[in-house]
Amino acid sequence: MDSKTEQQLLKWFEEISDHECEGAIDSDSDIEDAPFEHSVHATDTEQSDIEEASSEDSVHATNIEQSDDDEETALSPRDKQVIISPQWIGKDGTTWLNHKPEIPPTKIRAQNIISKLPGVKAAGKNAQEVVDCWKLFFPDGLITEIVIHTNKKLDKIRSSYKRPRDCLSTDFEEISAFIGLLYMAGIKKAQHLNTDELWSKDGTAPDFFAAVMSKRRFHLLVQAVRFDNMDTSCAILTTSEVEF
Repeated sequence: MDSKTEQQLLKWFEEISDHECEGAIDSDSDIEDAPFEHSVHATDTEQSDIEEASSEDSVHATNIEQSDDDEETALSPRDKQVIISPQWIGKDGTTWLNHKPEIPPTKIRAQNIISKLPGVKAAGKNAQEVVDCWKLFFPDGLITEIVIHTNKKLDKIRSSYKRPRDCLSTDFEEISAFIGLLYMAGIKKAQHLNTDELWSKDGTAPDFFAAVMSKRRFHLLVQAVRFDNMDTSCAILTTSEVEF
C-alpha cells in the first residue's frame, strides 16, 4: 500500500471519529437537559404534595393535641399524679410509685371530729406537781381522819409499853411520811423483805428508810394505823349485809 492510500484512509478514520464524538456530545447534552426539565417539573409537583402533606399533618397534629387535652381534662388530679409520678413496674405487671402519692384533702368523718380535748377534768386541771395529783386521791381531810383514828389506837395500846415515849401520838406529817415509805417499799420490790433488811446498817439497805423514821417506830405505826373509827366498826360489821 502506497503512502497516498494510507493518508486517505487515515483522513477517513479521523472524519469518522470526529463525527462519533460530536454525536456522543450531543447525546450527552440531550440526556443532561432532559432530567433537568423533568426535575423542574417534579419539583413543582413535589412542592404541591409537600404543602398538602404539611397541611394534613398540621390538621392531624391539631386533632391529636385536642384529643390529648380532652383526655387530660377527663383525668382526675389523682390520676394525673399517678401518670406523672416515677413508677416501678413489677414482674407481674403491678405498678408501684416510688414515693407516697399526694392524696387530695377530703371531708373529715363525723366520728373523727374531736369536740372535746382529752385529759383530766375539774380539779385535776389544777394539779401541777406529783403531790398535788396524789392529794386528789388522798385529800388532807382523809389523812386527818387516819391520824385521829390511829391516835385512838395508840392511846389504847400505850399502857402496854414501859416508857410512854415509845408510843407517842402521831400527826399529819408522820402519817404522810409513813404512806410514802409504803410506796417506796413497793417501788423497790421490798414488800416481801424483812424490815431488818430495809433498815440494815451494812450499806445494802436504801438510806431513805432510816432517814424518815426508825424501824421501831415503823413497826408501831403498822400495828396502830386505822382508817376507821374502831368504836363504831364492830357495830357497822354487825348490821352490814356484806359478808367478808
